[in-house]
Amino acid sequence: MKKFEFKAVGLHCNNCVKRVHAILSEHYGENETMVQLSPPKVTISSMEKPQVNDLNKLLSDYGDYQLESI
Repeated sequence: MKKFEFKAVGLHCNNCVKRVHAILSEHYGENETMVQLSPPKVTISSMEKPQVNDLNKLLSDYGDYQLESI
């Protein structure tokens, strides 16, 4: 597995971190997803690099969260 990092826009508090982690964990697994507030970043462990557009579609229904490639 490889680790892929993304800049997380829209994370303002620990509740945001928990929400984004829960959403992404449903698709990538609890142990394969890490979300941190400072600096705002998401790390996903996967065999293939997740597509930013796909990740943002997952998040779009839950708030103004956006991921960007680093």
